[in-house]
Amino acid sequence: MFNKNKKHKKNSEQKKGLKAGLIIVLIIVLVLGVIVANYKYNQTKAYVELVSAMNYPYAMSGASYEGNISDDATQNIYLTSGEKIAEVYVSKGDSVVKGDQLFQYDTQALQSAVDEATLGVEAAQNTLANEKTRLEKYNAIVPVTEEEKNPQPQEFQMSDAQKLPAAYEGDGTAENPYKYLCTEETLVTGEEINTWVMDDTHVVLEIRDGNVTFGELIASWTINGSDFIAVDDSSYWSVISKSEFYPEIDLPEEDTTVKYTQAEKDKKVQEQTIAVQRATDGVNSANAKLNAAQVKLANATVTASMDGTVQTIGDPDNPPTDGSAFLSITSQSGMAVSGYLTEFQLGEINVGDEISVNGYMSGSFSDATITTISPYPDENADTWTDGNKNVSFYPYTAVLTEADGFSVGEGVSISLNVDVDFDNTICIMGVYVRTDEDGNQYVLIDDGHGRLKKQEVTTLPTSDSEYVQVVSGLSNDDMIAFPWGTKGKVGIKTTTKASVFEQMGLF
Repeated sequence: MFNKNKKHKKNSEQKKGLKAGLIIVLIIVLVLGVIVANYKYNQTKAYVELVSAMNYPYAMSGASYEGNISDDATQNIYLTSGEKIAEVYVSKGDSVVKGDQLFQYDTQALQSAVDEATLGVEAAQNTLANEKTRLEKYNAIVPVTEEEKNPQPQEFQMSDAQKLPAAYEGDGTAENPYKYLCTEETLVTGEEINTWVMDDTHVVLEIRDGNVTFGELIASWTINGSDFIAVDDSSYWSVISKSEFYPEIDLPEEDTTVKYTQAEKDKKVQEQTIAVQRATDGVNSANAKLNAAQVKLANATVTASMDGTVQTIGDPDNPPTDGSAFLSITSQSGMAVSGYLTEFQLGEINVGDEISVNGYMSGSFSDATITTISPYPDENADTWTDGNKNVSFYPYTAVLTEADGFSVGEGVSISLNVDVDFDNTICIMGVYVRTDEDGNQYVLIDDGHGRLKKQEVTTLPTSDSEYVQVVSGLSNDDMIAFPWGTKGKVGIKTTTKASVFEQMGLF
């Protein structure tokens, strides 16, 4: 009785274990089914989302830069080549308050600067167009093989009519030489002659009427191998003339066309793509300089950006040419911070604009007003930025609103507060923008019928290197896709439902 209960209990436990195992297997199968379904889904449809959902116009608000605190709160105003002064309103030693008029630029000279900058933009655009044309030519190249690029010299090949036939009689001795029935075209190679010489073979090369053995003898050439001297193995000898034959080969005219292998073409395309990008940066830089010139023309009357005393002022008819300031205002109160603007920020950030300053050591925070922007880039700018680094840097000075807590020489983090039209500005991550073989930038968006299409765009860099500003070609209502991977192709079906992989950030 005891054994039966024990056996029954054991069977019951086995059934429970089997049931639990089946449940686990079913769960695994279901999970695998979901994963496979999502994988297939992930491979066939491209996830798209509204541009407005990823738009980050705050990328235009400014990046973080390094600077240093000084006790030299000044406003320095520099003149660049071609700038002239029409009228000066202050003298050295005058006390001024923020907003006081200091001097008036000659607007004619400023207009000339705008015109020159406009020509600079046109020149940069022409350079870009030329670089794009070169890229188109490289992309249009049909690559050749290495053999096609460097063909081997053509060698003479004997025709069947020129080759020496088999001997029709003889054993090669002096008494019974080999006899060959030849034609006027027959050639003997130097290698064949040298074989006869080496073996002391006797041969008679005959040319007979009708090319038959019983035809009338027209010409013959007897070679006694024991008496004949060796010749060049690669030479050819004419039976009819008994002399060396020099083949005349009809070589094709030399092909002077530049040819590229696939590897060489790929390298040229890669190099030219970089040249197109550099030319694009040149256009952006030229546009920034034009913008700065236009801003200066629009603000031809220069005002004080802080309270202080006119420390120095130059001669309007003979302004300084050594890079020193034309006019300087100093303040006995407050502290200043020095930093750098990029070439793309010139014209967007101007004297009188505010920035935010945060001390590394003290932790102090203050707004500051920009009082000076140098028109000359610093060739050896010692600065750090979390933004675009491939640009020129222009020094500026700003006066702190609240100096309490800061110390002279203290390193600070500077945030540039750029006025942004958030409603009409589109900034997306640069990874969503690609460049095609012709150097044109594009994104992939839904065509309105559930398929991806290529949409050309124009972009500008922002102070945040991860983002670009899209200035044309895209709206907040467009549905955009990630343009890389197996689904980053024109014509792929789209969906607004993200797969498990996309929800996890795995494209």
